[in-house]
This record gives sequence, C-alpha cells and structure tokens, in this order.
Amino acid sequence: MGYRKWGIPAAAVALSAVLRLLYFLQIRANPYFFAPVMDEGYHDQWAQEIAAGNWAFQLPFFRAPFYPTLLGLAYRLPGGPDFELIRGAQLALGAFTPAMVWLIARRLVPGKPAIWAGAAFLTAADVMLAYFEADLLLEALLAPLSALLMWFVLRAGATGAAGRWAAAGLALGLFAVTRPNVLLFAPVLFLVALGWAGERFSLRAFRWRAGLALTLGTCLVVLPVTFVNWKWGGDPVLIASQGGLNFFLGNNDEANGWSATAPSLFRVDWWGGYEDAIRLAEEAEGRSLTASEVSDHWFDRGFAWWAENPGAGMAITMKKAVFLLSGVEFGNNRDPAHFFEEFVPWGMPFLYFLYVMTPLALLGAVVLAARGSPGAWTLLLYLLVYSLSVILFFVTARYRVPLRPLLAVLAVVGVHWLWVGMRTRPGRAALALGGVAVFAVAANGNPWVRAYDPSPAQFYQSVASVYRSSGNLTEALRWQIRTVEEDPTYPEGNLNLGTMYMETGDPAAAITAFEAERAADPTDAKNLASLAQALQRVGRTEEAAARYAEAESLGLEDAPA
Repeated sequence: MGYRKWGIPAAAVALSAVLRLLYFLQIRANPYFFAPVMDEGYHDQWAQEIAAGNWAFQLPFFRAPFYPTLLGLAYRLPGGPDFELIRGAQLALGAFTPAMVWLIARRLVPGKPAIWAGAAFLTAADVMLAYFEADLLLEALLAPLSALLMWFVLRAGATGAAGRWAAAGLALGLFAVTRPNVLLFAPVLFLVALGWAGERFSLRAFRWRAGLALTLGTCLVVLPVTFVNWKWGGDPVLIASQGGLNFFLGNNDEANGWSATAPSLFRVDWWGGYEDAIRLAEEAEGRSLTASEVSDHWFDRGFAWWAENPGAGMAITMKKAVFLLSGVEFGNNRDPAHFFEEFVPWGMPFLYFLYVMTPLALLGAVVLAARGSPGAWTLLLYLLVYSLSVILFFVTARYRVPLRPLLAVLAVVGVHWLWVGMRTRPGRAALALGGVAVFAVAANGNPWVRAYDPSPAQFYQSVASVYRSSGNLTEALRWQIRTVEEDPTYPEGNLNLGTMYMETGDPAAAITAFEAERAADPTDAKNLASLAQALQRVGRTEEAAARYAEAESLGLEDAPA
C-alpha cells in the first residue's frame, strides 16, 4: 500500500534529482559558480558579514533577510564558504518540490491519479527551477515555499482546524521574509480562513479561530524581523525597504517592464544604483532620510508618474502582464538563454516550457474554476494575487518561480480535460485547443515580447569580467574577444580588451583595441589615457602625449603629465 501511495511522487523526485545532478555537474565549469556577482554578490557579501558575526549588517534590511541568513549560517560551516555544498544543497531541496506538487494535485482533484502524476513529473522536468535553485538567490527557496504554502492551505481548508491554519500562517511568514510581496495575498487568505471548512465556503460561519491562527502564525515569523529593524536599525520597516525603489523602477518613463534600471538616474552597478537611490531621495527631500522614508519617496515618485501619465501607466502595466503570461525567460542578472547555450546546452529545450505550460494552465484554471471547490478557487486567487504583485513592479523570469509548480498542476488539468473531451465532446475540446493555440501565439508573438533581444556581447563581457577578476586572463581574453567580435561597438568592449592585453604584456595588441574603442567613442577619456599608456610602453611618446592631452581636455583629472 505504501509503494502504491508514494511510488509516483518518489519516482518524480528521483527524476528531479537526476536532472539536478546533471545540471550541477555541468555548471561547475562556469565562472559564476565560484565567483558570485550582482545580486549573488550582494547575498555573498551579506552572508560573509553574518558568518563573521555581524548580524546587524545594513539594518534596517533593504532586502528580505531569510535567505541571506541561511546562507550566512552555511558560510560558518568548517571550510566555508563551500559553493559546491551550498549550491548542491539548494538543488537537493528543490528536488522535493514535485512531491509537494503531487500532494497539492491530490487534494485539488481527488480520484485523478493521472493528473497527480503528470503534475509531479512536469515539475520534475522543469529545469528552469534548477537554474534558479543553483544560484545564491532567494529564488532557490521560492518553489518549495510556494508549494509548501499551498499544500498547508489546502490541508487547513479541508478541516478548518486552527492548528492547520497556524501552520499555513507559518509557511506564509517564511515566504514573506524571503519574498515580501506575497503578503499581498495575506488579506485574501485571511478571508478564506474565516469561511472555509471542507467542501463549503461561507463567511456566515465566521471561523474566527482559523483566521486568528493564520494571523498568529504569520506574525510569529514576520514581526521578529520588524523588531530587529526597529530595535537595531532605528526604523520599523516591516521586512525590507526595497519596495519603493522597485516600484519606481517598474513605473517611470524609462521602464521597459522587465529590467530594474533607470539609466538617466541610477548607475548600472548594484551598489552604485543603491547609493544613487538614497542620494537622489535625500536631495529631493532636502534632508537625511531613514530607509523607510527613502522607500516612501520612490513610491511617491512612482505614483506621481502614474498621475501625470495614466495612459503610459496602463500601457506599461499591460506590457508587464503580457510578459508574465509569455513563455520568454526574461533575464535579470544574466540572460538564461545565453547561459544555457554556453554552459548547459542540453538544457536549451527547457527554456520553452512556459510557451506551452502557461496557455494550458489557463485552460486548467477555467476547468477548476467551473468546478467551484473552495480549494481550487483559493489556488487560483493565490496565482492571481501573486501575479499582480509581480506586475506592480517588473517581470523577470526569477519572479515567476513561485508560480511554476502550481502552473504545472493547472496545465496537466487542462491536458486531462482536453484528452477526455476529445473522446466525449470532440467539438468543444477542439475549440478549446484552438483557443489555447491562439493565446500562445498572441502571448509570444506580439511586438512587446519579440522586442526582447538581450545582447550576447553583454553576456560575453560579463563572463570575461568574472574570469579576469578571478585571475584567469587566458579565458578572460577569449571571452572579451568574443564580445568585440559579436559587437565591435559594444560599450567599453575594446577598452576592456586592450586593458587585458596590457595585463598580459602585449601593448601592440592593446593599441589596436584602444584605437578601435577610440573610433567607436572618441570622447572616452579613460580609453584615451589607456591608449596613451600603451603608446608610451612601445616608445611612441609624442603620440602618447597627444592622447594624454586629449584625455585631460575631456575631464580626466589623473592623466599623467
């Protein structure tokens, strides 16, 4: 009996583990594995502070603290930080997500073991989950946390027991101190807890014990973070203070719907952009600001932009909604497609999962909604509210991670309905299948989505920079050469190439690269000074002096005399 009950989820977990092991072995050769950068680098620095005993690093918290705290504890292990151990452990945790998906499907659609199995195996085969689980990012926890939350909610609703609702509250709290935007679902879930027990939902019963238990469970996790922010950070930030800045980045004249940049205001590097956000807010307000006041300032700026540009606001919101429903994996720190192409080529087909899964999931959502069970409606409300919480800001592939396991359930429900319908009511099923196809084409073939075309040169230069920082100039040169071959005018592409040639003792090659950069951007003072140094190295002193003079005239203050 035990094998019959658990054999399918165990097999799905085994498949998930095998795929993750293959992925882990493949990515060990990529330079990012041992050299965290961008958001990974921020978490790495935060974790190092925690490991060193500085628990109050950057209080109040700018980002949610749960994942960096776990990472910091891992760094304190003997021999830490052990990136192989940490990334491997995160992948191992993610391998169990299919089992939770099986449990969710089992409660949503009783008596349909084919759907349970299909959802579990579809989740196991979603290699994009492994892509995020292997990074030093909080997304490593989000698929398991999302599935765990929904499973606890479905268990609690089945009986209405206060203890089960308290467990659901704890899961919601853990999710919130990892990704705070999930708290937008908290009021909805509170109403669900008040009225749901078994197969019926009614607020007339008003199950206040369930609502109180859910609230207490959530507060038990969230409020200690608020207390730390208030007591040691001097600012009662609920969890993290980044919300206002992210809202503005997704709602301004330069917003494109998928990236966290406003080039005319903020530097593109992580710390530069962070410092600019504080500086600009304080300059605008004319005083020093607390973290929550900085966040409020950027919220106000975003809302003011909406008030002045309601048409543009609606347009960017529609654009973000389309991005969310499309199959494209929008990159954030790096483009997933370029990463897979270079380091995990066998994983390329998995980039297209959502092209198929999302349209089928929408059909599955209609099927479940028509059945009208409280559990189905709760899951659909969760997906809707969480999706809206992403669209409010900006849409990237990593922000969709919590949705993916539950979309797998809905997609298999949709496939099952089509399969049964083709035998019982083929006309209706064919019409529904046509609707799925039309939606897939519309969501992925529109100009907004097709305009997303991340530069390979940007990815190559990023890889080159990581290799250079780690001291591997041979690989750095190889990737930097690929950068300028892909795009000869890529910003600072030839400048970086020339600098690497200088570091390897080849000033002649460096001069060629610096001259190419000069042709692309004659006003780059840093490049002119670098060219002058290379010219001086080979004895062309008069030309070097001329280039130094040009650099000084363009404002470079430290050009040698």
